[in-house]
Amino acid sequence: MKNILYYSLLAILFLNMKCEDTEEDYLPAGIETRVFGNIYDNANQIPVPDQKLIAAEYYRDFRFDGGSYDVFVQELDSTTTDQNGNFDFIFKTGGMGTKYKIYPRHNNLVWTYYQDAVDIENIKGDNELSFEFQNLYVCTLNINMDNLQFPPFSMSVFLTPYSELDDISEINGIVNRAVYLSVFEDANLNITRKLSDGTRQTATVLIPASNILEPRTFDITLTNSDFE
Repeated sequence: MKNILYYSLLAILFLNMKCEDTEEDYLPAGIETRVFGNIYDNANQIPVPDQKLIAAEYYRDFRFDGGSYDVFVQELDSTTTDQNGNFDFIFKTGGMGTKYKIYPRHNNLVWTYYQDAVDIENIKGDNELSFEFQNLYVCTLNINMDNLQFPPFSMSVFLTPYSELDDISEINGIVNRAVYLSVFEDANLNITRKLSDGTRQTATVLIPASNILEPRTFDITLTNSDFE
């Protein structure tokens, strides 16, 4: 029984070692590979311009359960889509990996649908790849703070990164904030405050779809009674 367990452990260890890339497996530096394609916005039926794409290098490592995963090494090159959403560039291998992928750089004006990095399969050849993203548009909020209590006020809205929305410390006057929205969908803006006893209250403001492919403004008047 002990021998069976011993040899089983050896077999698992051997399989894990086979799953791990070593320096001997790394592709040489300087191999040129072409990647081209298009990014299109099916929701709005228009291209996605000015979207940056990154080509990066990875190698494979193992897990003790017998599986493997890709380890990021470095960014190699990048490109930006033109006004028609097209991209076409050549990158060179860095000599420190065995796998190569392309992924979008974060862009407040583009919704990538949480697109994962895509494998570039044909190293040293041509690779045609297409993506379906959605253009977003700036909505400038003019928020009238009507003698509010319990600042500061935090904000959140779908498709706009939380890091882009500074808390509001004012309790009176007009405050401006920019959010990034789909023009064909309603959005719920949540504004939250914390009471003196630690209870949190949220005011939810509906921002209706504009159905117009351009930036816009939206006026809000916020009172204490809006918080629940």
